[in-house]
Amino acid sequence: RRVLFRSGDIWSKRIDYYESQVEELIKNENIKYALQYYIGLTEIAIYNYNYLNKIFENKELTYTICHKKISSPNNPLDYYNPLNMIIDIEIRDLAEYFKSSFFNETLTEYELLNLINNINFNDAMANYLFLRLLYPSYFFNLYDEYIESNIINDKIILYIKKSKEYESLLSKVYSRISYKNNLKIRLWFIKSQHL
Repeated sequence: RRVLFRSGDIWSKRIDYYESQVEELIKNENIKYALQYYIGLTEIAIYNYNYLNKIFENKELTYTICHKKISSPNNPLDYYNPLNMIIDIEIRDLAEYFKSSFFNETLTEYELLNLINNINFNDAMANYLFLRLLYPSYFFNLYDEYIESNIINDKIILYIKKSKEYESLLSKVYSRISYKNNLKIRLWFIKSQHL
């Protein structure tokens, strides 16, 4: 039986959980403010996810064994750990590796765009790839650590500072993917010349 791609439901429950904690658990105003931005991005991702599901109806998607978490550079112990495996849509690892490479500065913008240039997906997979690139898992992973420890990881501040730069990169990625595929996702930060 085919596994259903249910990221929208998972993302929605995660956001509901975070919104219930904002006033009680978050003491740092910068984190509280940033959380609202990332919740907004996630709500846009959920809206587009639901829209894509109506268009593609879970057709033309390829599922494979992916990683729950993947980082750049890869740690072999985590990468080959069977407890870190999950069945999901094929683009999960690529999208998470891309985001990690950008925020950890292990690949340059040129290398990341080259990575996108070399992919060859059908329209459904290309749309879900971009949607996954939009979803801010990189922030939420560090946010979860902050909630558990009440200690701010320096990376979370770096990620917040790089948010506009990442939006700019996503705009370029959108343009690159649009050369080969029909992207249905529309976002406010995608400049009109890229559409």
